Amino acid sequence: MKKLITIKTFLLCITLVMPLTSFSNTSINTNVCQNFHPGMEFRIFDSVDRNIDGYYHLKMNLLQDVHNFNGVLVQIDWGTIESTPGIYDWSRLDKILLTAQKAGKYLRVRLEDRTFWTGCASKKFLPSDIAREAGALSPNNCYAKIWEKDTMDRYIAVVTAMLTRYSSNPYFTGVVTEETALDSASIYNNKSLYQTALYPQLIRLAAAAHAAAPYVPFTQYINWPYKSNSAYFSPIVSNLLSTNGGIGWPDSRIDQEFNYSWYQLARNNNSSLLIAPSAESGSTSSATTIADALVDHEAAYEMLVKDINAHIIVWDTDNVAFGSNYFSQVVIPTVNNHNGAVLNNTCPFK
Repeated sequence: MKKLITIKTFLLCITLVMPLTSFSNTSINTNVCQNFHPGMEFRIFDSVDRNIDGYYHLKMNLLQDVHNFNGVLVQIDWGTIESTPGIYDWSRLDKILLTAQKAGKYLRVRLEDRTFWTGCASKKFLPSDIAREAGALSPNNCYAKIWEKDTMDRYIAVVTAMLTRYSSNPYFTGVVTEETALDSASIYNNKSLYQTALYPQLIRLAAAAHAAAPYVPFTQYINWPYKSNSAYFSPIVSNLLSTNGGIGWPDSRIDQEFNYSWYQLARNNNSSLLIAPSAESGSTSSATTIADALVDHEAAYEMLVKDINAHIIVWDTDNVAFGSNYFSQVVIPTVNNHNGAVLNNTCPFK
């Protein structure tokens, strides 16, 4: 009986780590520009903590008029993939990637190392043994301590495992990390730790991702500090320039077009880095009606495409102010008004 149980346990582990689906094209790309697909993406969430089924929402959104979107960004909790320390369950991403592929959409993955909604009391957004720290500004914020080497080692392990698993699939086109801003106490109260602790770990992550899959773009979200001083980010940007990387940010604020340092970083490097920001909620911060939101989103589109020269723009599919009408009545009309086009469609990688 004990041997039988052991065999069953082993087979369960194999089931968790082996492919759960087969993909039609698994030829390995030998040029990073084969994974460069400029244009529009829409974002979906997949989170057990928040009871959000990304697979279902992807299928529902694909029923809408998304012909001018060429990609999807899925935002998925680290703990969804590694709920048991050291064992990876790819079933969610397998289904999401296969669904995107069947619809002719490319997929990038934004792997969440934090929560902005359920706080440190939540046990599911991270592996149970990962060190975490509560946010100093909101009890809903909780962060994996990625500025510490041991925690980053684990994050690197899951990212490189993901890249190893999916990099041969031409519809898997990148990994995106969360923003550099961390409102947790040890970082927030000592800004020098950004440069001495956090940034070196982010550089390690980008280098490891590049080593694991040199032909798959790696994008770092950047949004700290809130001053026009791009020198803070120069080590990160220099590393990304040498590793076929990119930069993005979570909220594209039309009222801050010439204030935030990451906007200028993008302007300076849009011929040599992938520039892939999200519009997210910042585009509708002042809008109270659909008509106002359409005006704001048109301005956001113009800013990101014509001023910043982004290659990819990621749009939300829902919004607190407008609910289920947001994607169909605001985002899709904005994108369709421009046929999903960007001006900067030349591969930035060498």
